Amino acid sequence: MMVQQVCHEGKEVHGTTTNIEGKIQELTRSVSEVYKYELLTTNQYLKQMELVLEIFNDLSETLAHQ
Repeated sequence: MMVQQVCHEGKEVHGTTTNIEGKIQELTRSVSEVYKYELLTTNQYLKQMELVLEIFNDLSETLAHQ
């Protein structure tokens, strides 16, 4: 695990989380690809939903450790 600083309402929050920003970028790339080809397969949808859940989980863990 890596230690990451997260800024929340002007306060620095220190916690052990995965790379939330990286997951958000990956989700953004995936959604952009779907729009480009106008096709969303079940596998793509499931991967996107998994990323969303991981992001929410990471954020909730970070906030819980405040």
